Amino acid sequence: MSMGELRVDVNVSIGPDLHNQGPVVEIKNVNSFHAIKNSVDYEITRQTDIMRRGGKVINETRCYDRNENKTVPMRDKEVVQDYRFLPEPDLPPLRLLASCEACQQLEDVSAYIDPKALEGITNQELRHCQPCIQCLAIQHKLKPSPWTVPLPGEIRRRLVLHDQLHLERAAVLVSNPILRRLYETSVDLTIVDQPATGLLRGLDAEAVLCKVRQETAYWCTGLLYSRFKSASDPRLPSASQLASFVLLNLRGQLYGEDAKKVLELVCTRGSSACPKAIAEELDVLLIGDLAVIAPVCDLFVRQNTTLIEKYVRKPRKRTLQAITRKLLETSVNNASKFHPVLAERAVLESYNHLVRSSKALPTTSY
Repeated sequence: MSMGELRVDVNVSIGPDLHNQGPVVEIKNVNSFHAIKNSVDYEITRQTDIMRRGGKVINETRCYDRNENKTVPMRDKEVVQDYRFLPEPDLPPLRLLASCEACQQLEDVSAYIDPKALEGITNQELRHCQPCIQCLAIQHKLKPSPWTVPLPGEIRRRLVLHDQLHLERAAVLVSNPILRRLYETSVDLTIVDQPATGLLRGLDAEAVLCKVRQETAYWCTGLLYSRFKSASDPRLPSASQLASFVLLNLRGQLYGEDAKKVLELVCTRGSSACPKAIAEELDVLLIGDLAVIAPVCDLFVRQNTTLIEKYVRKPRKRTLQAITRKLLETSVNNASKFHPVLAERAVLESYNHLVRSSKALPTTSY
C-alpha cells in the first residue's frame, strides 16, 4: 500500500443501529492502514457532531488529508453524473430461477452437495435447460476447474488442524511446495507394521498416523530444509527413502546425531541408497524393542540400588536421565545399543514395578 500499488475506498455511516444508518460517506484512495484508521476515526467524530447539532450528513465523496489528519470534501454523489448507473448494451440480461426441470429430478434439495445424488444428471442436460441457481451449483460440482488449487491459508490450516503440526513447521511446508509434496507423499508411503513397536507401541491407528506426520515434518523442515536452501548440495531423498528413514526412527532403531548422519548419506548417495543398509554400515542401528530392553533395565534397577536411592531422594527428570546414561554405558546384553528414550521409559517402568512390589517408595510417572 505504501508503494501506491493498492488503495482502499472506505465507506462510513453512523446510526443508532445497523438497520437505521445515516447516509454513506465514501473516503477515496486511502493508501495505508494507519490512514484508514485515522480517516475512519475522524469521519465518525465528524458525522456524530453533525447529528448531535441537529444537522444532516450528506451523501458525498471525501479524501483524507494526512497533513491535517482530517477528511475534506471532493464531490457530492447525489448530483454528479459519474454516479449514474447505465445498462451495458453488449451484455444480455441473465435471469436465474430458483429451480428448473433438470434439478427437480432430485428428491431432496439438501442432496445437491452429495455427489451420489448427481449421478442421474449430466452437464448436457443442464446446458439445454434455462439456468437456475441449483443447476449452476450442480454443474460446478460435476465439473470442477482443473486450475483450482488450495490457497496457502487453506494448506496451512490443514497442516496445523488436521496433521497437527506446529505452526512454524506448517509455514515452512507452505512456502516450499517441493518439500510439502515430499512430506505428503512420504506420509502416504509410510506403512507401520502392526502391532506397532518402538516409540509407537501402545498407540492406536490415529495416534500412529499423527506420529508419522510429525516425525516426517520434523525432518522435512529441519535438516532437509537446510539442504534444500544450500547452494552446494541441495539434493533431497525420494519419498520412499524418507518413509523408510522415518520408520526406522519411529521403531527406535535410529536416534539423534546418528540419524542425521544416515539421512545425509541417503541424500548424498542418491536414489539407490537404503537407509537401513547405511545404518548397518555405520553400526548405528539401535535396539528399539521394549520386549528386549525391559528385562535388562529391570535387572539393572535391581542391581543398582545406590542410583535408585538417589532418584528416590530427588525424583527429577535429570536424575532419571543420569541413571539411563549409566545403563547405556554398560556393554552387558547390548545395553549400549538401546534407544535412549525407550531405555529411559523402561527404567522408569522397572522402578515403579519395584516400588509396587516393595510398597515403600513413591511412584513416579514418565
